[in-house]
Amino acid sequence: MKKIKNKKILIIILVVIFTISVILLLPKNKTKNFLTYDKYSSKITVELLKEDNSSLKHLITIKGNKKLLESTSTLLETPLYINNKGSFYLKGGRYQNIDSAYSYKNIYSIINKIDLNENEGSFHPVISKEIINKLLDNLFIDYSVKDDITCNLTLENNHIKEFSIFLNDVPKLKRLGITITYEKLDPDYRIKTPIFYKDAIDLVDNEILKIL
Repeated sequence: MKKIKNKKILIIILVVIFTISVILLLPKNKTKNFLTYDKYSSKITVELLKEDNSSLKHLITIKGNKKLLESTSTLLETPLYINNKGSFYLKGGRYQNIDSAYSYKNIYSIINKIDLNENEGSFHPVISKEIINKLLDNLFIDYSVKDDITCNLTLENNHIKEFSIFLNDVPKLKRLGITITYEKLDPDYRIKTPIFYKDAIDLVDNEILKIL
């Protein structure tokens, strides 16, 4: 009896070991766990293709880290400085503080929330409408999608290299295209931080940054 019992236990153990081995050998999807740069540069291209086939392109460049970013764009004549207290640009000798809950500094973290279930290479994941709408809000694009959308994503060493999306149902437009690329900045890169004197700051709306 004891030998039979031991034999049953041995068989159970072998079955368990075999099952675990099979599970470990099965192809695995890569769960999204993107690495992020401490300091990065980003180029954002927003292209509007109008109904008459004319196009309008806005370029936005961003450099820095999560504490301080400097942005230049076709929307502003002077650099935009973004920190935890707001977004500031110089006009008439005074800094204008954009009164908005949205900011370019949120874009990197928004894109890094995309779920990716592929192994490697170039991807075309479906991203939720919530993520897309947050991206549109923080690019100051007054439009909301109603469905999840497929985007294009390129990775490099588990960092997001390029992201792009195209919307074809925006009113009065044939297409709205957004392409964002990322590069790592040298650790020694520094932004010459301006001094924002409290008495030389005006609170303004976000109209100047609106793309649509």
